[in-house]
Amino acid sequence: MQSAKWLAIVAAIIMLSSCSSFEPQSPLGRIKPLSSGEAKLTGIDMVTHIRENLPYDVILHFRSDGPVKVEKVCFQWLTRSPSLSSSSSDCLAGGGGLKPSGGFCSPGPRDAKTTMESEQFCVGAPDIRFQSPERLIARIRPQNLHADYNTVRVRVEYLNNGIPEQTNIVESRIIVDKF
Repeated sequence: MQSAKWLAIVAAIIMLSSCSSFEPQSPLGRIKPLSSGEAKLTGIDMVTHIRENLPYDVILHFRSDGPVKVEKVCFQWLTRSPSLSSSSSDCLAGGGGLKPSGGFCSPGPRDAKTTMESEQFCVGAPDIRFQSPERLIARIRPQNLHADYNTVRVRVEYLNNGIPEQTNIVESRIIVDKF
């Protein structure tokens, strides 16, 4: 009975000290604090199969230091061919960005080769809405899709104290359905 009491006390001390001595970690290490007014994309959720002239909602996940005034969301379609030396461990080691549910770690320049890309197109209000402080939905209607496109690249343009800024880029794999 006495040993159970001491074991409970030791366990409580360990739990309290562990809470105060460790910082939250991402899978890649410490989460870098954002500078004042900065916004960073952390992922993208969208349908995999895309057709021309149909509307799609693209959900962008981000974190920011305070409220974000989004001006526009910009997209570009790409054809990516993966390099033979790329692997998921390369991606986790430092190439791409983290993706929440349903996403993937986007390839960096050393992981894939871009062989074809579209012109960039952007959407603004009323095609942008916040679902929550960390989820932005952009409605797109793809045009001029090429059957070889297999990736979409996205970034957000926003105002930081009245100064135009851009977020980092996130990517997602897609399949173009041409009929």
